[in-house]
Amino acid sequence: MNLKSLIACALLLSLAVATIFGQSPSTFDLANIDKNTQACTDFYQYAVGGWLARNPIPAAFPSWGVDSALDDQNRDILRQILEAAAQNAKSSRIFRIMTLP
Repeated sequence: MNLKSLIACALLLSLAVATIFGQSPSTFDLANIDKNTQACTDFYQYAVGGWLARNPIPAAFPSWGVDSALDDQNRDILRQILEAAAQNAKSSRIFRIMTLP
């Protein structure tokens, strides 16, 4: 198998895995475009102005980006999972036996 075939197979496999797990390949979200700004005047504002308007920098942080929002969302999800696991552990029979005086 030559290198081109191997690369093509790897790309198809990654696309298949992304499709199975409900993740689409990376695309540009048109909602992020600020259509009130001319691209030739201020390209940065044009390209991400919509996202910036929907995601202001929280007062507790010096900067905010897609990775910050994703990190914050992941922490909330992990907190919910851990709290649910702790609640289940407290009600389990083994926990009650282990904490007997």
